[in-house]
Amino acid sequence: MTKKLLFFAGLLLISFGAFAQNENEIKVYAGTSKAFIQRQIPWFGEGSIEASNFRELGIGYSRTLLGNLGVSSGFNFSRSDILLKPAPGVEIPTRDEKFEMLSIPLIFEYTFFKYGFLAAGPLLDFQLTENNFSDQSGIGYLLGLGGKYETGNLSFSLFPNLKRHSAIPFNGTENSKYILTELGIQLGVGVKF
Repeated sequence: MTKKLLFFAGLLLISFGAFAQNENEIKVYAGTSKAFIQRQIPWFGEGSIEASNFRELGIGYSRTLLGNLGVSSGFNFSRSDILLKPAPGVEIPTRDEKFEMLSIPLIFEYTFFKYGFLAAGPLLDFQLTENNFSDQSGIGYLLGLGGKYETGNLSFSLFPNLKRHSAIPFNGTENSKYILTELGIQLGVGVKF
């Protein structure tokens, strides 16, 4: 898995070097999400999985391609508490687990008016913990509509978004797979150069 991660990171860095524009930005961000872990096709009478305290930290690199169109990538680390509840009437204790994931986004951004932007693109996800539900490693996606304020070389952003993980899983596509979906918000600070 480490070789795959290094390979994709190298491809992303090489692709950024191919563009002639010089509008670059390094951004750090933190966020929180309301996360849902549900089966792709629900089963009647099963237990539930609840995610709480879903947090993320990330660093990203952005480059302007053409006028209002840009591309960004980076690394995003997510962490959450997971509560596994048995089905009603089953004598199995409720369990607490930790969930961690590393994501590499490839996001295309379109800036409109002066402060708004629309962002969408794929996520390359690697689940770092072993949990009692389907591995979320795979290719997912992100959609969002945000705002950005720039002053000098600094930028400040607020980015509400929707993320769906493991839409194309690395290990099988069974219908019983659990899917992680996030409705979240990120706050970011960037430096342009």
